[in-house]
Amino acid sequence: VNLTIYVSNHSSSTRIASGLDATFVHINARPTFDAPQQLWVDIAKGTHARIEYTRNMSTGSLLENSQRLSFIVVSALPQLLFNQTPIIRLNGSAAILEFTVGSNGGKATVLVRLVDDGGTDYGGSSSSMDHVVTINIVPAPNILANDTLLSRENEGDHLVMNFVPSMTMGLQDKTLSLFTIQNLSGSSLKYFEVLPYITSIGDLKFKAARNTFGSVRVTVLMTRIGVPSEITAGSSKNVTIVIQSVNQQPSFSV
Repeated sequence: VNLTIYVSNHSSSTRIASGLDATFVHINARPTFDAPQQLWVDIAKGTHARIEYTRNMSTGSLLENSQRLSFIVVSALPQLLFNQTPIIRLNGSAAILEFTVGSNGGKATVLVRLVDDGGTDYGGSSSSMDHVVTINIVPAPNILANDTLLSRENEGDHLVMNFVPSMTMGLQDKTLSLFTIQNLSGSSLKYFEVLPYITSIGDLKFKAARNTFGSVRVTVLMTRIGVPSEITAGSSKNVTIVIQSVNQQPSFSV
């Protein structure tokens, strides 16, 4: 651009003209995108995740529409949760997040950045602000209880500590697993003075009825709370409670 600058003296009509060539350059704008902060993956439904991560990608300016965009996964920790660390590839206007999880559940923190090829000349920016996404890898529901429990006739209160190991009680602080015992009805009720139940710390408690022995098959049901509807919500396991007969002391009267 050629500019002409005029300088005049107010006390006279004299004007002095001077030419100036100026070049205006475009400064690359920072690319932007919107993405969720939380993702959930269910190990029970397959370990390979392919998630549409975002559609709202922008080069930052209409003048930069011809620029090419790409995603960089800066970090994904802890790495031991992944057999294949996350990558993001573009599919048209969508960004697809892909990764393969291992056999363990947990919470991974992934740092993502969007970059363009517009350069950084004159103070421009070719990368977005880093975005943090938390991937919650939910393990398959599992009840690690014994198949058979033994109690003795007239034993009184029966306690099985750590009947449901604490590792199955939930996924860190984001989920809660509730355990209930079902199929206790009809003839099975006669075996108990206090019906079996599972405490909040995973212990099993019950009290057998006096002078009663036999076996009862119950179902331990785990219901997981605090996860999205597409995540496998629960599991069940059959457990047999055996109340063993104990020889009673003989008695007589005269």
